[in-house]
Amino acid sequence: MSETRPRGAGKAKLITSICIFIGVLILSLGVFAANNWLPRTDLLTGKRFGWFGRPLAKNAPSAWNPVPSPTPTPQLSKEYIYAGSRMLAVEDKNAVAAPPADIAVWRGSNGNWMVMGQTGSSSYTMGFGSSSLGDIPLVGDYDGDGKTDLTVYRPGTQSVFYVWPSGPTSWYGYNWGTTGDIPTVGDFDGDGKTDYVIGRPSSGAGTMTWWILYSSTMGYTSVTWGSNTDKLAPADYDGDGKTDLAVYRPGDETFYIYRSSDSVVQYADMNVVGSHVVSSD
Repeated sequence: MSETRPRGAGKAKLITSICIFIGVLILSLGVFAANNWLPRTDLLTGKRFGWFGRPLAKNAPSAWNPVPSPTPTPQLSKEYIYAGSRMLAVEDKNAVAAPPADIAVWRGSNGNWMVMGQTGSSSYTMGFGSSSLGDIPLVGDYDGDGKTDLTVYRPGTQSVFYVWPSGPTSWYGYNWGTTGDIPTVGDFDGDGKTDYVIGRPSSGAGTMTWWILYSSTMGYTSVTWGSNTDKLAPADYDGDGKTDLAVYRPGDETFYIYRSSDSVVQYADMNVVGSHVVSSD
């Protein structure tokens, strides 16, 4: 005896299956969206992410093909070792060579600066600063004579930049900053002189505020840029002669740069964990 299936039962089953599929699809999209797992572009930084929140390289064709197109290996012709704020620079064959810098170290145990002279300069050792007082070595051209000045930053309730200019035979101190501030160097006004700069992390707000004292006017400004756990990495990234606000974020191994020339935010993925921050030309 054969069983007769009610008319329309197959059609109803198909519609039910389609509805279940659509429901599962919508639910899955909701889960992906809530966890930032869908391909997207960060509107603030311009950084692109693929499926499951994986960062995409700048030259990745799409989220479906995240592997960047191969680029030619640059052909390098020379290498120069730089001291002070410049630790290592590699020059390509089309670069305009700068005068060679001197290799120098600061020994905190006795406060000695040891400078190895190169062609046209002499070697010398000079005591200035001490790690026992919490001094942090910094270098910059604070007097604009084209030579690096010996500098240490001494943290405290009234932190002090101690500078020994390259020309005179005496030093001076300048109060700028307080306990917990992070000192850094840069020429933010483009006048050829190093400015006094500190970063002030705020654990409550989770931000980093830069306090910059311009050497050209001796006026100051404060700019909130970065997170309180970022590492300061100022340098002239856009080549306009002025230092740009920049931080290195260990959490995603990325440099975030606010370019002074056009106020555009630039970023660079390094994907190197546990590294020291070095920025230079």
